[in-house]
Amino acid sequence: HSALADIIGAYPFRSGLSDEEVARERALRESFTDFLLGVLDVNPSTRWTPRQAAQHPFIT
Repeated sequence: HSALADIIGAYPFRSGLSDEEVARERALRESFTDFLLGVLDVNPSTRWTPRQAAQHPFIT
């Protein structure tokens, strides 16, 4: 995990969500975290290109 993943993961879920909705929200947060880590990578040789970012499941 990263600090970013911890921050996103710690944000409370809306109240009243079913177990299925919580699972979907958790998966969406994981996808969002992966996307952000790819585009915000400080190393230009491993940072995603705009094309790579546009093909990420969080965007598509």
